[in-house]
Amino acid sequence: MRSIGLTPKAGGAPEMSENYKLYVQKMADLRASREANRPLHREMEALFQFIRECEARWALED
Repeated sequence: MRSIGLTPKAGGAPEMSENYKLYVQKMADLRASREANRPLHREMEALFQFIRECEARWALED
């Protein structure tokens, strides 16, 4: 039977299974891929922040 996650080592410290190591690496790759495929996300967030600041200034003027 395959273990999932951590398995005990002879010294008592847990050791990660190969499946878990593969999962961790694939998730890191997926996050990197998502970030690379959204090059304008930061620019869009900066634009929205600018709009929020303008609206806050207009609210103070009223």
